[in-house]
Amino acid sequence: MLYYLPMYTKIFSIYFILCIIVQLHAQKHDYNWIFGYGPTAPGFGNSILDFNYSPPMISGIDWAVNFSTCGGSCSDSTGNLMFFTNGLRIYNRLNNVMEGGDTINPGPMWVNSQNNGYLSLYSPFALPKPSSENIYYLFHSGSALGIGEVFSEYLYYSIIDMKANNGLGKVIEKNVVLMEGDLMWPAAVKHGNGQDWWIMGLQESDTKHYLFLLSKDGISGPYIQDIGAPFDTVEYAGKSLFSEDGSLYLRHDTNKALRLYDFDRCTGQLSNLRIIPHNPNEYPSWNAAFSPDDRFLYLNRPGWVRTFDLAEMDFQPTYDTLATWELNFCPSYPFPSSYLFCQ
Repeated sequence: MLYYLPMYTKIFSIYFILCIIVQLHAQKHDYNWIFGYGPTAPGFGNSILDFNYSPPMISGIDWAVNFSTCGGSCSDSTGNLMFFTNGLRIYNRLNNVMEGGDTINPGPMWVNSQNNGYLSLYSPFALPKPSSENIYYLFHSGSALGIGEVFSEYLYYSIIDMKANNGLGKVIEKNVVLMEGDLMWPAAVKHGNGQDWWIMGLQESDTKHYLFLLSKDGISGPYIQDIGAPFDTVEYAGKSLFSEDGSLYLRHDTNKALRLYDFDRCTGQLSNLRIIPHNPNEYPSWNAAFSPDDRFLYLNRPGWVRTFDLAEMDFQPTYDTLATWELNFCPSYPFPSSYLFCQ
């Protein structure tokens, strides 16, 4: 089933997503990115981008999995692929559906997404459970179709035991609801203790921030902090995320303004909010990434990549164009080529 969605809705045109694991410094859980459309035509299919090599190595793989609208993968601490998902099912490294891994994100959207992969607004991501060598939490968003738009209705987690089935894994809990409502882009970052994880959840146009903690005891929370001026227009979700060192958090409202906070990884508290209005003479950004040293904040949409230099005390005047791209088709129609998600 195909949906026509106007530009200024909560979902934008998505051709494929390169989804990776967030903030896993010093380990290699994000070293394999899998993407592609499956065997739709000769010369097309799936590919894997492997960061165990320098420069990263890209190769084709003969898998019939469609990641055109959703995808995520997780490797072990040494960079070996363990499992991946296209939002419909969880697959093991042999490209077989993991035991218990069928039918994640259940509901009408799951039924209507079988041909193209799950129509998800936000990227799934996995986190290793602290003090465990084999348990992983996969966080994934369940979508629903509203009036003329798709919205994220649930933030789920599923738990995977990678010791089961001789290392091929088993889903031991599935589709556990962490949040529900009209949800914005979730994000995760390492706790200041170097072991646990913070997971940030948001409700559309709500100044409350819902913080969950993943520790050796499982998930606790939400710990709710209400900070910032009320939204005077409907909030649309770009990519919200933490900086590489976890000291900053970006709430990415593509309708009106960016909201940049300081974040304390020990207490989980947000502070020092800076509201950065979008330039009224241009379209707002859809996605964002911090540079590895957190000096630059990159913003992009199809057509351009722009940047702020966060090293400046007053960084808003440093807003500048980093790259532009004339929208075209590669290698040929109907495969559009443009900037989309960044990392």
